[in-house]
Amino acid sequence: LTLTVSGPQAHPPTCHPKPMNALLNTLRLAAPTLAALALATPAQAVITEYTDLASFMAAVQNPGTDSFDDLPAFALVDTPALRPAGDFSYSVDALTGLFGLNDGVDGLLSTNDRLDPLSFTGFSAGVSAIGLNAFGTNFDGLAISGAVLSVTVVDSLGGTLTLDTTDATPGSFFGFVSSGAIASLVVQLSAPDEAYATANNLVLASVVPEPGTCALMLGGLGMVGWLARRRRGAA
Repeated sequence: LTLTVSGPQAHPPTCHPKPMNALLNTLRLAAPTLAALALATPAQAVITEYTDLASFMAAVQNPGTDSFDDLPAFALVDTPALRPAGDFSYSVDALTGLFGLNDGVDGLLSTNDRLDPLSFTGFSAGVSAIGLNAFGTNFDGLAISGAVLSVTVVDSLGGTLTLDTTDATPGSFFGFVSSGAIASLVVQLSAPDEAYATANNLVLASVVPEPGTCALMLGGLGMVGWLARRRRGAA
């Protein structure tokens, strides 16, 4: 059985390839921009360690220091403590509380209980570098020798790095510069049993961009602007 339909035939809808071609051309022209931006943005965390203050300071910009000189001479500190460091701010806490040490010349931040870790978190926007002096003190607040200590940093990209020492002194510096934002830093003292984790001169900073990264980002932004002008001119 054959069915014949007579009368005018409906035409299929007309395709207009111009908008699609324009989109493809835009994507093709934008490829260098996308590649530049992808190269300029790290895919994973890169954390660099520093064990001396001078090298650390040379790698950062806009550093701010919390010297702890405002802490009490020998007393508990409200916890968690919200503190400034130049243009930045942060929070610090310990399991059983914080303890201030101050000889009238130099203030120190310590823990209220032996072997408790010092935990630094809650950093304000732009903090991608952190450094401090970390060591152990005894019950009288005096620095001890032979302190076994580790300092661990975690950044917003999931990167983690730990610096260890078996003989921390008041001059022991632990610094970290990350390709992401700093999320936390923990000072953990594991020996001797009578020691208290202690910190001094906490430095927060941002990172100086690499010259190559700046060039890529500027090139990408320039390409985006050129594409925008081209599309407006073609409209």
